[in-house]
Amino acid sequence: MTVNPSLWTRMEIASRRMTPVMLTVLASLLTVIPARIPALQPVVPLWPMMMVFHWSLYRPDLMPVTAVLLIGLLHDALIGAPIGLNALVFVMIHGAVNSQRRFFTRKPFGIIWLGFAVVSAAGLAAAWLLGSLWNRHVLSPDALIFQYLLTLGCFALVFRLMLGWQRVVLGQT
Repeated sequence: MTVNPSLWTRMEIASRRMTPVMLTVLASLLTVIPARIPALQPVVPLWPMMMVFHWSLYRPDLMPVTAVLLIGLLHDALIGAPIGLNALVFVMIHGAVNSQRRFFTRKPFGIIWLGFAVVSAAGLAAAWLLGSLWNRHVLSPDALIFQYLLTLGCFALVFRLMLGWQRVVLGQT
């Protein structure tokens, strides 16, 4: 029995092209594993936000806005947030990054990190505002600020891992 090599080739290409979305879904699943820090509520970095930023910047063809929306809805369901809250934030980040792709092209990591800092701060501020409106009282920003700082600190790791993934798995430099 012979196997059509073009079928296997097409399957391999399809699986490689799905990896940014699948990695972002995995990142969303990792978010529900809390890091226990004394005197603070469970806080984890916003792994999916980092992934949405990265893939929207470097491979928007593999991270379409519909996938970002669905990942946001999944993330909301996983963390118990109002459905649509993070979906809206992730779509806003996707749009902001896509609108500035030309600016970020070939910029050093420091500029990209600064861009992520600004975009993620705006996204978290929007999430805080919408969450406060949803709960009908002003939410304490303490955990959100810590989560923001933790996310900024972890961004370099995610950035390097995803650049390596692009080179090895997606065959892109």
